[in-house]
Amino acid sequence: MPPRAAISNFIMTVVILFFMLMLGMLLKARYRLPSEAKGESEDSVPKASP
Repeated sequence: MPPRAAISNFIMTVVILFFMLMLGMLLKARYRLPSEAKGESEDSVPKASP
């Protein structure tokens, strides 16, 4: 494989991986699991008094 084709393949791979990562982050933000939503409200946990 010529060097020019190898560089082109590498760049395309990086671009595809970047968009897959962005898509995964968007889907994770859109469709959260119920167990993840419970962990966000830390105010409901009673604090121990010294």
